[in-house]
Amino acid sequence: VDFEVETKDYYGESPKIRKIFQYIKIDTDTDGGTITAKFYLDGVLKYTTSVTGVRTKQLLPLPEALMGYSWRINLTYSGKNRPKIYGVEALYLPLGGN
Repeated sequence: VDFEVETKDYYGESPKIRKIFQYIKIDTDTDGGTITAKFYLDGVLKYTTSVTGVRTKQLLPLPEALMGYSWRINLTYSGKNRPKIYGVEALYLPLGGN
């Protein structure tokens, strides 16, 4: 079972507010396999990690000083198992508004 899914671009409260991104959270059951998560900020790949486990709700720290306006996450899997994805999140602080 191979798959690739990608979220839409998320802006939070407003596409005009710059944010500092601190963590991502991927809630999944990998069924013994490994899911690769790629974090995009303003359309540019900024961070890649691998996720394993059952109902993985841990906060995965992003590299320092990732600032931007929009984010999305791409998830890929290749293997024999049947992983489940329950949700993804990016945690950030808004830096100001218009």
